[in-house]
Amino acid sequence: MPKVARAAMWQGMDRLQQIILILTSVFISVFMFVEVILRYVFYRPLMGIEEIVPLGAFWLYFIGASYGSYKRTHIKAEVIEMMVKNPRTVAITRVVASFITFGLSLYLCKWGLDFFIYGLTQGQFSATLFIPMTYSQSAVFFGLILMTFYFLIELIDRVHAIREPDVAQVGGG
Repeated sequence: MPKVARAAMWQGMDRLQQIILILTSVFISVFMFVEVILRYVFYRPLMGIEEIVPLGAFWLYFIGASYGSYKRTHIKAEVIEMMVKNPRTVAITRVVASFITFGLSLYLCKWGLDFFIYGLTQGQFSATLFIPMTYSQSAVFFGLILMTFYFLIELIDRVHAIREPDVAQVGGG
């Protein structure tokens, strides 16, 4: 894939995730604000809000997790890197950690796919508003797919970093 097309793809994925995060954050905030006003000012609660808000929350959480993976700002425990001073050993440790992370995320993708398929085949709906549960459940699967993809890219980057002449330049994260 040409460098320009690759850069455009990355920018597009970055932008799409940002838009989803902003929209779901606004969605949840507005619904919660409206619910508070209706419930405590007008004493008329909005029925079904407990079914609407989780829809946005699922997408917010899982796209947020994938965005953290994309930016490589997800939670990591890099204790060995503080103890080991050899840059090559640090780079190899990072490859092993990335490989384990990628493997676990592949397993979770399988689980997410099973969850998504289960939701599609069962035809579940929310109790009050009859919102298809797959709208929320699909966020789990698609978020896990994105995370796995980003963990694979991180693994590839870290393998390439070992081959570079100056392993000391291997960046954190």
